[in-house]
Amino acid sequence: MGKRRRKLRLPVISRLSLAWMGAIAATLVIAVGAVVAGRDSGRIALPVDAIEYAARPSAPAMNAPRNQTPRAVPRVALDEAAANDAAPLLAQPDLAPETSAGADPTGWLDDDSAANTANTDRVVITIAGAEPVRAHAATPASLNPGAGLSPIAEPDASLLHQSAFGAVPRIGPTGRKPLDAYARRHERQGRTPQLALVVAGLGLNPDLTRRAIEELPAEFSLAFAPYAEDLEYWTDLARRDGHEVVLELPMEGYGDSETTVGAAGLLSSRSAPENLQRLDWLLSRTKGYFAATNYRGAKLSSDAKAMTPVLARLKEAGVAYIDDTGAVEGQTAAAGLRVLTAEKVIASGAAGSGAIRRDLRSLEEAAKASGGAIGKAYASDIVLDEVTAWIDVAPREEIEIAPASSLLRRGAVAR
Repeated sequence: MGKRRRKLRLPVISRLSLAWMGAIAATLVIAVGAVVAGRDSGRIALPVDAIEYAARPSAPAMNAPRNQTPRAVPRVALDEAAANDAAPLLAQPDLAPETSAGADPTGWLDDDSAANTANTDRVVITIAGAEPVRAHAATPASLNPGAGLSPIAEPDASLLHQSAFGAVPRIGPTGRKPLDAYARRHERQGRTPQLALVVAGLGLNPDLTRRAIEELPAEFSLAFAPYAEDLEYWTDLARRDGHEVVLELPMEGYGDSETTVGAAGLLSSRSAPENLQRLDWLLSRTKGYFAATNYRGAKLSSDAKAMTPVLARLKEAGVAYIDDTGAVEGQTAAAGLRVLTAEKVIASGAAGSGAIRRDLRSLEEAAKASGGAIGKAYASDIVLDEVTAWIDVAPREEIEIAPASSLLRRGAVAR
């Protein structure tokens, strides 16, 4: 009878030692991988229901078909904040398919019509502690913009610097500013009064965003919500279609709670370092914008102590600021910061077509009276329907539709 081959067994202590060594090695590999990945993406710890996630700006392939909706970016688990460990953390909206109707705690999206309640292809944006926001499908518009419009310049690396959260705008080594680099070129038509309209709230609803980019004239400036998924894809697409891009900054309004403007919202109750940390995260969400604008913000804008550091940081970034509250006029921190004050915020879709048309006519009269006026409208199907119909009948011999930067350059409504 032959001998049975005995299996080689390590002593117990050796097996335990190897197990510990393997665990330590695996941890080191994961940690190194996270550090390397973090160098190429804007990251911040985001506690959502006691779980931390990372928000990473994404840039889908720009050669994708224009009718293809970009893929949503998955949230990635993050072990610790990329910024000051003692600083409060931010929360990121969660996008998921939903069929039930929801309230609109943020105001970024309006309920256009009862017909939308039957649409099953919706997106719901959820901010921790708030009710979901229901997005709407697009409908055909009445305007086909002219062809051959030149695109806005691509993001310039010399006009960016790395913050703890990713690349943020800056004034270049030669003094060149993002507000000049990414503004739309526009030749004024004689002395005709100019009217600019910023269409805001974009990026949250893919169909609505694509509709605004492709159907509105390139003279319209487009403002994007910082919480949008695939934000760099949308802002790149807007610039390629000739639209100058504006970044929305969620700010505290009167009666707002923290959840109303999201966890990255700028609040008067927070310290300047806390607000500036959030501002850096917001500014890093995309590239190639010439200006920032407020989303809500009447309370914060009226608090000079809270608003002054925000305006100073925007000045350092070399971007313009479009304000629709009227509250930043006269604040000393705005000296040297190029500011446009909106004459009118166009009525929302919930107010109905008549209110939207009245506000557009009012903006026309303001432009004629002062030589130039700027308005802001939050995108919804009804608003886009009314704006495109208005463009078809606007008295072009009496007013000139111009990008917001054109009014900034000539000093109209600039403070």
